[in-house]
Amino acid sequence: MTSNVPVLPRSRGAQWENPGTPSNATDDGGQGRQRHVLTPEILCNFFNDDDGGPGGSVTFRVLVPDSRLRTKIVLVPQPMPGSPDFVISDKGLTLWLRDTERGVQTGTFFPTTNLWGTSAVPGPIPGDINPATGLPVTDLGLNAFGKEFVTAGDAIEGTVNYESLTLTGRGQLVLQVTYIPESIRFPRNEWDEIKAQCGVVLLDPVVNFEQGE
Repeated sequence: MTSNVPVLPRSRGAQWENPGTPSNATDDGGQGRQRHVLTPEILCNFFNDDDGGPGGSVTFRVLVPDSRLRTKIVLVPQPMPGSPDFVISDKGLTLWLRDTERGVQTGTFFPTTNLWGTSAVPGPIPGDINPATGLPVTDLGLNAFGKEFVTAGDAIEGTVNYESLTLTGRGQLVLQVTYIPESIRFPRNEWDEIKAQCGVVLLDPVVNFEQGE
């Protein structure tokens, strides 16, 4: 038995044509790349060239609603008008970043795993890991801090500490969070449900460092 239906030629990899790379093209009828970016959150305000304050800290919680997500946490500088050279590498900032689990009966979030520094010895930021010791160390060549995690924990929490007394520059320390599926593509309705559960909670108020505080 024969068919009169014409057979269209197959084009190998045609789903990546026009436009042309696997990172920005789509093969699922228009859904596109699954990447969820939260609205940036301001953690610290540095208002004066010489902040001179006594120090402080701010704590944030990044919710991880699904263990199949890769969660990227980035702390970046945002210069204020008139201070284009603002950097965070000279602010003496440290960070304790940890994986947390929510108690089923209490609803309390408990730290379970240190991800950067510890409660007693927070790691400097911007920084890197010393290959000889395996510990966080300052890297003055960097001016932002970022880490990516795939975790079955309920959230990732961070505490940024400010301790230096002689500082320069006017600007803000901003938290940026991005979620990307890890080696999976979610059905559209499931992806929408997961995105609705993503979020950041500021557990301590935004820190304002002004001269004379």
